[in-house]
Amino acid sequence: SKQNKVSCKPAVPVIAGVSSGNIKWEDFKSNTIFVDNDYEIKQFSIQYTSKSGDRTIVVKGNTISPEIIKELEQVGMNQTIFISNIISASHSNDLKHLLSMELNILFK
Repeated sequence: SKQNKVSCKPAVPVIAGVSSGNIKWEDFKSNTIFVDNDYEIKQFSIQYTSKSGDRTIVVKGNTISPEIIKELEQVGMNQTIFISNIISASHSNDLKHLLSMELNILFK
C-alpha cells in the first residue's frame, strides 16, 4: 500500500532504526544510513574522535567506512558522533538535505 507522504516533513535518517541518542556499537558498525525507500543517501559528513584527535570526514555513499569503524574501535570508548550534511537522492535524482544525526555510541 502506498503511504501518503507529507513533503514539508523533514526526512529523518536512521542507522539501525536510531536517528539520535544512544546506539549500540554492534548496531552502529554493521548498518548503513537509511532514510526511506524513495531516497538513497549519497554523501554525508561524520565527526568523531580518533586516537589522533577530532576528525571530520566526508563520506560518499550510505555506509560508514571500515577505516572509520577501525578508528572508533581503537578509541574503544563511548563517544558522541555527529553525522551532518546528509545528502540523499531520489530515483529521479531529486536531491534532498536531511536532518543531522547525533549518536552516542555505547561500546558496553
